[in-house]
Amino acid sequence: MKIRAAALSDRKELAHLSKVLGYPIEEEVLIEGLKRILAEEDHLLLVAEIGEKQLE
Repeated sequence: MKIRAAALSDRKELAHLSKVLGYPIEEEVLIEGLKRILAEEDHLLLVAEIGEKQLE
């Protein structure tokens, strides 16, 4: 497992995870939220990678 800072390229996986957890979100809305979070110096969003990315 690898833990790293989230990036805009994680948008599809994050949208899928949100849906699985019962909080569906449109990818475009998620992108805007990610942009705001990533632009803040005092915010950090982490993701965990296990194996290869397989979502398309």
